[in-house]
Amino acid sequence: MAGPDIEVYSMLAPSRSTYLALTKYDFLSSRAANVEQINSKIDKSVKNVNVLRSMVEHVDEYIYYRTDHHWTHLGAYYGYTELMKARNRQSEIIPLSNYSEKLVVEGYLGFYNKPYLTQADYDNPDTIIAYYPIVDYKYIYNSQDVSIEKRLINKERVKPDKDYYLLFSDGGFGTYSEITTSSDSDLKCMVIKDSFGDSLISFLLPHYKTIYVVDSRTYNKAYCGNMNIIDFAKSKNVDEIIVNYWITEITYMDDFMQKAYATLE
Repeated sequence: MAGPDIEVYSMLAPSRSTYLALTKYDFLSSRAANVEQINSKIDKSVKNVNVLRSMVEHVDEYIYYRTDHHWTHLGAYYGYTELMKARNRQSEIIPLSNYSEKLVVEGYLGFYNKPYLTQADYDNPDTIIAYYPIVDYKYIYNSQDVSIEKRLINKERVKPDKDYYLLFSDGGFGTYSEITTSSDSDLKCMVIKDSFGDSLISFLLPHYKTIYVVDSRTYNKAYCGNMNIIDFAKSKNVDEIIVNYWITEITYMDDFMQKAYATLE
């Protein structure tokens, strides 16, 4: 695992079906059992972030898109608050009201869900509300030998026949990304994530001086000193590792540890 000097947090984002079950006040214990089953496979030194609790508390709010499997930026914010609780830093939670500058995109239809959308979905598309970061930052995206400066909220991604969700983290793929901030914190973290993490990251900026972002699906150790992800994290002297995955992506896989956590061994 990561070692005694690095705190590791497991942050599993519930599926939209769990959210829908909650909205019907028919929460099925099996969904909670799925989370517990996965957590039971994780090393005891890893701290669990109880994202499901936040979904229950805010079930009547717009925390998941209707036509897309992702959580909204509001949903990601509530996930962030649970992470702060797991870190025992509740007093440092930034109120959502501090995020006064927003990008509002109407007419969003889940890009990968389009073959399955109904006329009702087309008649009632989603609205993306994205909150701009409140601290200055520099976001460098590294893909193999190429480094590009990007934006965490990029409205230029909003184009016809494109996946609007890519406006978060400017797509979020590559070998790894490095974000340096104007935060007063001296902490460094690494976020290991899938696409759910793309809308989480902007809320982390006030709490870390440096954030490294790795999507384990596209990480290529050949361009990172031939190191696996945990060795790469150690080489960057990170204080914390945050693992943020969509639970559905891993629930039905017997090799969950290989997919999401083997890189931490």
